[in-house]
Amino acid sequence: MPGPKLSLLKHKLLLADPTFHRPGRIDVVIGADIYHRIIRTGTRRFGQLVAQNTSFSWTVMGSAHSKQASDVRQSIQTHAVSARATSDLSHEELLTLIQRFWALEEVPVARRISTADQECEAIYARGNRRETSGRYVVRLPLKREHAALLADSLLHARSALFSMQRRMLADQTLRESYQEFMEEYVRLDHMRLLSESEVQENRSTVYYVPHHGIWQRSDSGPKLRVVFNASRATSSGISLIDTLHAGPKLQEHISTILTRWRRHRYVFCADVQKMFRQVLIDDRDIYLQRIVWSPTACLPLQHYALRTVTYGTACAPYLALRTMKQLSDDEGEKFPLAREVLQQDLYIDDFLSGGHDLDTTRNIRDQLIGLLAAGGFHLRKWVANDPALLEEIPPDDRLRPS
Repeated sequence: MPGPKLSLLKHKLLLADPTFHRPGRIDVVIGADIYHRIIRTGTRRFGQLVAQNTSFSWTVMGSAHSKQASDVRQSIQTHAVSARATSDLSHEELLTLIQRFWALEEVPVARRISTADQECEAIYARGNRRETSGRYVVRLPLKREHAALLADSLLHARSALFSMQRRMLADQTLRESYQEFMEEYVRLDHMRLLSESEVQENRSTVYYVPHHGIWQRSDSGPKLRVVFNASRATSSGISLIDTLHAGPKLQEHISTILTRWRRHRYVFCADVQKMFRQVLIDDRDIYLQRIVWSPTACLPLQHYALRTVTYGTACAPYLALRTMKQLSDDEGEKFPLAREVLQQDLYIDDFLSGGHDLDTTRNIRDQLIGLLAAGGFHLRKWVANDPALLEEIPPDDRLRPS
C-alpha cells in the first residue's frame, strides 16, 4: 500500500495513527454513540482510502492491503482448492488456518486487578495451609491497619441477643431451633467456648458479631437460619466488613454455567454441604469472629469464637471459592475429570455438570466426590436426569422430592 501512504504524506496530513498501514496493538475502541462527537469538517480521498478529519487528527478508512492477512487468505484458498481436488486436507489443518485468519482481527483482552485485590490474593497465598485431614485453614484478608480502628462491639452484640431472647421466649419452636443450631455449631467444632482469660484478652481489638434468626424454606419444611451481621458498626463507626478485603470476583455468571450444562446429554446437580463452614479460619484471626450466646436471659452469657468462614462477612464468598480453586490446584492431577468441573461448573455451592455418555458422567461424578473429599467437603442433594447416576449415591444424600 505504498501509493496511498505516499499521497497522504505528500499532502502533509497529520495522522492520528501514522503507522496505520502496519498491523499493531489496538489502543482504544470508540463506540458508535460518541463517533459523531469526534468528527470534524474535512475529507480527502486517496484511491480506496478516505482520510477523515477528527478530534484526534486525520484518520484513515477504507480497504487496505495487509501482507499477513493476504498470506493467510491465499493459504486458505490454496488448501481449499487442493482439498476439493485431492480430499487430503484435514479438518484440524483447515480449522487452524481459519483461526489464524480471524486472530488478525481479534481485539486484545485487557485483564486488570486492583491493588486491593492483589493484596487480598497475596494474603491468601501466604496464609493458606492444610490440616492433616486435608481441610484448609485460611487467614482473614485484613486491610492494613484497619483492624486497629475497631472499637467496642460487645454492647451491640448483647443487645441483638437480648432481642432474640425475647422472641424465643414467645416462640418455643424458634427457641428450640435456635438452640439446636448453636449446639450443632459447637458439636462440629465450628465454634468454641472461650475461657475467662481469653474473653478479657485484647478486648480493645476484638469484634463481636451480632446474630439473629430467620426462617427459610427447605426440602423438609421451614428451617431456621442464623444470620451473622458483620456489617454492624462498632462505637468508632467501623465494622468488621470495613476492615476486610472483599476479594476479586471468582464466580462465573450463572448463564454461562447453565449454557455449558445444557450441552450435556447426561447431567447431574449436587450441593456442597455447609461449604463455607468447611474452611477454617486461622486461630490468629478468630478474635474478630466472636459471638455471645445464651438460650434464655436466666442463664449467663457465654463467649464463643467462630472457627470457620462465616457467611455475612464480605470476604466469605471469595475465601470459599478461592479455596475450591486451591483444592483444584493441589489435588487436581489425581482427579483430571473433576478438576475441570471444579473450575467451571460450580455456582456458589452447587455443581451443575455432566457428560455425553453415561460411563463418562459416572467417572466425573466419582472423581468429583473424591476430589472434594480430599479437601474436607461433602456433596449432597444429588439429582440427575438418569436414575443410573444415582444408584451408588446413599439415599440420605439424594434430593428429596418436595
